Amino acid sequence: MKLREGTKSRRSKLAAVSLLAAVALAAAACGSKGSSAASGGSGSATDASTGSSGSIPSSVAAFPKYPAPSGGNGGSNGQIGLTANSIAVGSPIAAGNGVSNAQIGTTLGAQAYYAMVNASGGIYGRKLNLTEMNTTFDPNVGLGVFTKYIPQMFAMNGTQSNVDAVAYNLVQQSGIPWVGEAFDPQYYALPNQVNYQPTLPYGQASNASYALYKTADPSISKVAIIWVNTSGIQPFVNSEVAGWNSVGVKVVYNVGISGTIANLTPYVIQARAKGADVVDAFAVDITEAGRLAQAMQQQGWNPTLKTNYSIYDASWHQLAGAGAAGWQTVSTYDTLPFLDDAALDATTGGAQFLYWTNKVSPSQPLDVFTIEGWVQAALFVQGLIKAGPNLTRANFLTSLKAIRNFSADGVIPVTPDPTAKGSLPAQFCNNVQESTADGYQQLSPKTGAFTCVPQKVYSYPTGS
Repeated sequence: MKLREGTKSRRSKLAAVSLLAAVALAAAACGSKGSSAASGGSGSATDASTGSSGSIPSSVAAFPKYPAPSGGNGGSNGQIGLTANSIAVGSPIAAGNGVSNAQIGTTLGAQAYYAMVNASGGIYGRKLNLTEMNTTFDPNVGLGVFTKYIPQMFAMNGTQSNVDAVAYNLVQQSGIPWVGEAFDPQYYALPNQVNYQPTLPYGQASNASYALYKTADPSISKVAIIWVNTSGIQPFVNSEVAGWNSVGVKVVYNVGISGTIANLTPYVIQARAKGADVVDAFAVDITEAGRLAQAMQQQGWNPTLKTNYSIYDASWHQLAGAGAAGWQTVSTYDTLPFLDDAALDATTGGAQFLYWTNKVSPSQPLDVFTIEGWVQAALFVQGLIKAGPNLTRANFLTSLKAIRNFSADGVIPVTPDPTAKGSLPAQFCNNVQESTADGYQQLSPKTGAFTCVPQKVYSYPTGS
């Protein structure tokens, strides 16, 4: 797979930076764009206007203009975080604290979308100002960050915080729109929480990604699940175990590890001894996944299936070294294969994503979090447009819930009702990528961006 000229240099630079950061991960705790994010989420606000110089290439569609009406847009309308010319939005993520910096991409992806919107004048005269809210992976830090910023913001967007459970009461009581992912499953019952992916009740999940792997190779039968032990992760591990069991793959090894451990060889030896023909590096960030891949390569162990959500990343080959090839992933968040220029350029939203992320964050390697932040922001902005100039939280949420057939201009499969709760579409649409020695190949579909398979729901235990 060819990477776009002009992005190769930024990605290789970031890979080197990521490798250096991994050596001193416990001390890194670094934020993005100069903010003091990992030191307690002091945040940095930006109107994301980068790139408004008019140099957008003709191959990238400009965002439509939505000027303020002649009679004005109603100003603040008595709303927190809203003025006649701006909308304050908070982006809660978890990064640093000796664990991972990956979720910074969620904020940067949302910033890139906001930059595109602001370059066209904003929405009805209001530009979008995004503040990074780094909760780290510490619930105490997270509570302080949420307590400080929720009373200042019109809404939350670009959300990806492992410790968002500490903010549940604040979000519930304030009614602040939360447009994005939530780790705490309580959020999905809230009327003010909306995301572009339909959701199931706590304790239920779809088996579609496991079915894709089992269909591709029916011989797989035993899986080793290795995961980074962070706050609130156990129910998701339970879901992973139940997911593999639902397609007839037995879990023979299941271990939680530190996110900073350097030597993963003992875990590789144990997994191989258990007879695993699948290694599922579940909830393992790309730095730790690279260490695992290297340890497996050094031990000469190449199971039938090796999978991890984060390996489809511009930094993967640098971090995994000789162990990089042969890892598979179902595209997390059901998005386009974002390292494939042809797939991106074939859609309006894909071409915009690549241009604006490079414009706003040239040192950020494209990853699953970056494209997730972009799609969250796309849904957020569609809600603003439908709500009209006289914006309030109430009409914004009503407008969001009325959106149908959302695809972020082709970046994800068309979702008939992106706000559905308690049910899933009959089909699951996605693509499977596999790393090669120096790039990637798409395993499914052989042509096109997405393939669809029947989707079934399974149950999992929610306790520890």
